Amino acid sequence: MDDHQLGEALLMEIQVGPYVLRKHQTGIIGGCREAAFDGVRRIMVQGPCGFGKTIVALGLISRVLSKQGRVLVLADTRQLVYQLSDKLDECQISHSVLMAGEEYKHSTVTIASKQTMY
Repeated sequence: MDDHQLGEALLMEIQVGPYVLRKHQTGIIGGCREAAFDGVRRIMVQGPCGFGKTIVALGLISRVLSKQGRVLVLADTRQLVYQLSDKLDECQISHSVLMAGEEYKHSTVTIASKQTMY
């Protein structure tokens, strides 16, 4: 993807379920796409409080699923795992939670607490 195509992609409105991503959020998704095109296989996104990381995650997850990919999201706390799970439910995106006290079912989208994975 050349710079012009990437710029056009960033101007496109991205909507996942009831959520419309803002310009700074679509910019993050564009950067992730560019990294993936460059062969990066594991991409991490971070941002300050209020940035809309959960909404960015929804956008990234929907893009990966549209390409028949798989997603593992690691969250720092149980509360964040449940927050993303609730948003995925709102967007009707099938997923599993991998965490103590939760029944795991195989899924292309898994949300886990980092404590569970370590």
